[in-house]
Amino acid sequence: MPTNEYIDLEGALNRLNGDKGLLKMLINMFLEGNTVSLLETAFDQQDYKTAEEHSHAIKGIAGNLSLTLLCAAVTRLNNELKQGNLSSQALEEYYAAVRETIEMLNIITPTL
Repeated sequence: MPTNEYIDLEGALNRLNGDKGLLKMLINMFLEGNTVSLLETAFDQQDYKTAEEHSHAIKGIAGNLSLTLLCAAVTRLNNELKQGNLSSQALEEYYAAVRETIEMLNIITPTL
């Protein structure tokens, strides 16, 4: 399984004992879930405590699925939210990473 800047498929499969069906199911749960939109809503409402909670959830999902680009971006975002020092750069990096990761997952998931 190839690794690219978005996902470490080998790492994800190792974490799941090689179960491609489970990986596909978990990716689909992420794609169909509402955690990303809940974080966007929290930012729209300037509710940074809730944004911190949702970013932490996305960080866990991204880490467990070996979504490397998203994990790095959301980790930075979550850390800045915890410190109360959110930068526009961290927010922009997160939005770019989540958009690109979702696009990539929509392409590769059917092939798993």
